[in-house]
Amino acid sequence: MELKWIEDLLAFSHYGSFSLAAASRHVTQSAFSRRIQALEEWLGGEVIDRSRQPAALTDIGRLVLAEASPSVTTAYELRDQVREGLGSACHTLKISSGFALCESVLATWMTETCGLLDKRVRIKVLASGIDDAVQTFLSGRSDFLLCYHHPALPLPSDLTRYPWTYVGTDRLVPVCAPLHAGVPIFASGDNQTLAAPVLTYAERTYLGRAQAYLLNAHPAGRLDGLRRSHESHMAMVLRAAAIAGHGVAWLPQSMVLQHLAQGTLVRTCDETLTLPLDVRIYKNSALPL
Repeated sequence: MELKWIEDLLAFSHYGSFSLAAASRHVTQSAFSRRIQALEEWLGGEVIDRSRQPAALTDIGRLVLAEASPSVTTAYELRDQVREGLGSACHTLKISSGFALCESVLATWMTETCGLLDKRVRIKVLASGIDDAVQTFLSGRSDFLLCYHHPALPLPSDLTRYPWTYVGTDRLVPVCAPLHAGVPIFASGDNQTLAAPVLTYAERTYLGRAQAYLLNAHPAGRLDGLRRSHESHMAMVLRAAAIAGHGVAWLPQSMVLQHLAQGTLVRTCDETLTLPLDVRIYKNSALPL
């Protein structure tokens, strides 16, 4: 049995789609399917029910994830401990953050900054949902926390005891696929945007709370009254769904700048349905600035 087979099953469980899971694992869908089949042959039972639409985990698949997922985490933690032990002359700075910020703001910062750091300093990014990232930081498992902040959407009060620095401002903006160059597939304007299928975040995510706050504050909004399409706790999944034409997604502007420039996504309305979000980086108070 190979570790990557369990990671493949985790990806399928997360995305609920062979194509999206394969893309997240950077393999073709056919290669991904072969690896799932290899896992099933090794187990002697099916882990995915392909007769259902959409396909879903079987009882065996759920059992495998429940029992094997901790082993995957343990294996990587062990590897990291060994590597850090071998490279004890190096210092590793751990940054926890949400997936969206890791792809956009943090990736840009690392590109611009890493060359300026001491060669003995390594950066380790711990990407997760923002709530998990906060807990990683509060528990002392990361040195820095990169996160969004909005006055109406506070993060846990425990963060107030940590020093932070303002990094910049991002903005949650409504986007969708184009009908043709520069023209949204769904009619533009506030009311037309709200009448289109809406791609939503899972309720408990930070961006989900931000989207709900923005839409519930709009006279024609109310998130619970809109026509919802896909839902995910990951902005990258909603971006893919928007590009595919499944609805309007409210995404961090930093994540879609390239897509807007290339024309694979377009804005659907003006600033009235956008939400500014500060980007902050918190640091462990024991670390020097």
